[in-house]
Amino acid sequence: MLYRLIINLRNYLYDHHILPTYQSTLQTISVGNLAVGGTGKTPHSELIIRGLLNQSKRVAYLSRGYKRTTKGMLIATDSSDSFDLGDEALQVHRKFPDITVVVDANRTRALKYLETQNIDVVVLDDAFQHRKVTPSTSILLIDYSMDIRHERLLPFGKLREPISGIKRAGTVIFTKCPADITEADRNARIRQIQRFGITDIRFSKITYAPLSPDLSPQSLVLLTAIENPTPLIHHLKVQGYDVELHKYRDHHRFTTQEIQKAKATGKPIITTEKDWCRMNCPEGFIVARIRCEIF
Repeated sequence: MLYRLIINLRNYLYDHHILPTYQSTLQTISVGNLAVGGTGKTPHSELIIRGLLNQSKRVAYLSRGYKRTTKGMLIATDSSDSFDLGDEALQVHRKFPDITVVVDANRTRALKYLETQNIDVVVLDDAFQHRKVTPSTSILLIDYSMDIRHERLLPFGKLREPISGIKRAGTVIFTKCPADITEADRNARIRQIQRFGITDIRFSKITYAPLSPDLSPQSLVLLTAIENPTPLIHHLKVQGYDVELHKYRDHHRFTTQEIQKAKATGKPIITTEKDWCRMNCPEGFIVARIRCEIF
């Protein structure tokens, strides 16, 4: 009850312009979600970045750098690691080395810096609840498996704020959809969102790159600290792999002992791209690389 009161009061103060907010002179695209846990923010940010680069836009990516050990504003360089940037920002930097990647909890300060650079568009990671900045557009991600009608607020559920917050979005994307989603399922979810005045409603699915090196079906250790590894486990099992799961809490930073425990099984170790970046990209691991596809 107290959490709801605080969130509702905060949103009221921003909605009625009582609390100040900053709107950059640059085009800004916020990618975020309503719930805690993985909805695919990083791969969707990458999808957006890839599309902008195809339009010859000069792109920057701005993240708070969750779980990094540094403070203040930091610009990614070739020598940056996950301790400097956090795992999401490092992943984006490694995948798009020619764009500007900035981490700063103070997004207003970072945007003012980027306004002095040769930048057209800034992709804001996990910024839907960051009301101190008003983006040009907000893309809200909702996990297909989550029933927003019955999900509860923290600490009793996963919602960061009431579902009425959907009305601030410009686009809503249902993520991690099954490939065989029916037209009836699509229409039911579209109706759920349309009542908040949203007309741009899309659906995306995860696609996996072939494993490298290419392994014949065998037993693997999946070493991961992402919120929901179920889609990856399902994908591996469909491919014929037997999966031994070593799972840790979301954003957990692996110790040497935990990595050695996985290696001691004698099985090939597979991990997600985000986990691999969090471990600062060790050699000898199989990395499950994913993309999101709007369909």
